[in-house]
Amino acid sequence: MAIKEKITQTTHLSYYEGKIPISYRYTYGLAGELFFRKLKEGKLIASVAQQSGVIYCPPRIFCEDSFEEITDYVELDGAGVVESFTISCEDMHGDEQEPTLIAFVRFDGADGGFAAPLRAEASAVYIGMEVKLAFAPKAQRKGSITDVYFVPLAR
Repeated sequence: MAIKEKITQTTHLSYYEGKIPISYRYTYGLAGELFFRKLKEGKLIASVAQQSGVIYCPPRIFCEDSFEEITDYVELDGAGVVESFTISCEDMHGDEQEPTLIAFVRFDGADGGFAAPLRAEASAVYIGMEVKLAFAPKAQRKGSITDVYFVPLAR
């Protein structure tokens, strides 16, 4: 059933509850595969677009600014700043879980970042907080984003 009404006022919105089961298979792609292999090794990499100077983390295989193919990679030290954060009280299936602090971190020396758990007291977290990427013990790494988390950077 399609929604046929035109929304003209945001005070009279309606919604429909329900679930849509979807199955899918996600593939990392070329740059993503290298990125996750390096995470499994305990390294953080970014790709460098030579023409535009953009440093992508997570890496990409082409630059959306200059449309050039990217083949150069650099290793980052994992230091960065919190750009945004939230506390999640549900897992990916909607079931309750222990509150987890998730932060989006922009890495120093790169034009991007990603979100991962931040191991800190929620009351101490703020936008602009300096953090560093940390890795799960080597034996526990799977080559996925769950291999990493952030910790406050002690200065």
